[in-house]
Amino acid sequence: ANKSSTCISKHAYFDRLLALQAERLTEMRAVLGRDKPYVLVPELIQDAGKLKPMTPVQSVAECYMGIIQGARGILFFRNYHPADPACPRNLWDGPKRFSRELFGPDGLAKLLLPPSKAVDIVGEAGIVKCSNPAVHASLFEDTQGRRTLVTLNSLNNGTKGVCFEIVGLGNGPVRTRFEAGQMLMAKGSAFSDDFDALQPHVYDLPSP
Repeated sequence: ANKSSTCISKHAYFDRLLALQAERLTEMRAVLGRDKPYVLVPELIQDAGKLKPMTPVQSVAECYMGIIQGARGILFFRNYHPADPACPRNLWDGPKRFSRELFGPDGLAKLLLPPSKAVDIVGEAGIVKCSNPAVHASLFEDTQGRRTLVTLNSLNNGTKGVCFEIVGLGNGPVRTRFEAGQMLMAKGSAFSDDFDALQPHVYDLPSP
């Protein structure tokens, strides 16, 4: 693996290196094929004396980038024992949160495995268009034809009014998973939302 991608989380310019991760995963998908599974391995911490460990927000962002780019699994890596004083106490907060969002009652895991399928990975199929290239998005469909859009703002700063245009999107409410009470409205095959820095959103879309 390219050294710059394996050390993505240890640099100050995390958003630039998150974009590099997306580029490397796109290259992997081109080699493996769109339907071949792979597992993303985020490196939480390696040399605590020299390299900064990922924050919880960064580790969640890196996981979502992997899912959006076609990964079907996440394997976390760290080279220190949890009891080592060099390890931050919140080191596992990000993986714990992502595990809940992957395997919890409303989790994403079922969308990542057959018979569910990815119908448009980062717009490659021309079904999803996003107004901001820094916001990555992939569309998944379950066995009952229900569609879910998984997105991530890859920037270290927030961005407002991001518009998603989706072929076949019906008018109606868009439910945002993992964000209690958050509901948007789709109209004319599109809807918009705001993003905080490195924030993912997961949208359950209305039927056509």
